[in-house]
Amino acid sequence: MKKYPIWSYVAGTIGMLCLLIAMFFTSFQLTVFDRGFVDKEMVKFGVADRIGMTQEGLMELYDELLKYLEDKRDDLDITIERNGQQMQAFYEKEILHMIDVKVLVLGAFKIRDVA
Repeated sequence: MKKYPIWSYVAGTIGMLCLLIAMFFTSFQLTVFDRGFVDKEMVKFGVADRIGMTQEGLMELYDELLKYLEDKRDDLDITIERNGQQMQAFYEKEILHMIDVKVLVLGAFKIRDVA
């Protein structure tokens, strides 16, 4: 059996880890940002009915949330119709949480791109 230099094993291991990281974050993006999949799952679990929105309104809200996570929208100041009333989509605590989520998502995409 042929012996390879140690650097070839190290390079192979690093390459494999980079490929796994890239595949993981890409599969995450393809699932979360797949509007058709999310729409089907929300209908299946009756999310719109449970929270008092139409399915169309819920998907519009989801689209705006994705724009925010992709850094194509600056804030989450979104007005929705819920149970026949106009109201803010997110409370302050939820907005603060989504700020952290946005940092994590954008960071994950940068790591994926580097990998």
